[in-house]
Amino acid sequence: MVITCLSLAVVTNSRLLAVIAAAVIVVALLNYVTQCIVHPRRIVKDRKLNGEFEYSFNSDHLKLTVTDGTSNVNWSHFAKVWENEHYYFLFHNKRQYWIIPKESFRNSEQEQVFRRIVQSHHPITTGVIR
Repeated sequence: MVITCLSLAVVTNSRLLAVIAAAVIVVALLNYVTQCIVHPRRIVKDRKLNGEFEYSFNSDHLKLTVTDGTSNVNWSHFAKVWENEHYYFLFHNKRQYWIIPKESFRNSEQEQVFRRIVQSHHPITTGVIR
């Protein structure tokens, strides 16, 4: 789109198209800087997001414990559960989710108990996240 706009601006000698193309480039650069530089730095500095987490679970809820406190979340609060080779993703909505590393289970039996409990509330999907 930008290349087309710039090409048309040069061919037609249109300042409006040149301004639109420049604005699109500036917005794209600002978006890149925000998403790839600013937000990751904020996350790295936030102790709550980089501290140790402890998950515990039963048939009613999942409990998340951090140094500042505890959250108990009923399984029905999660919209869906997805897994890949290394992690379980428990989605609250399209953009918010908790990640549980598979390596965090003490053994395969504990992971199988977790899977049975989750599957009694939500299917565990794999493949492309939708």
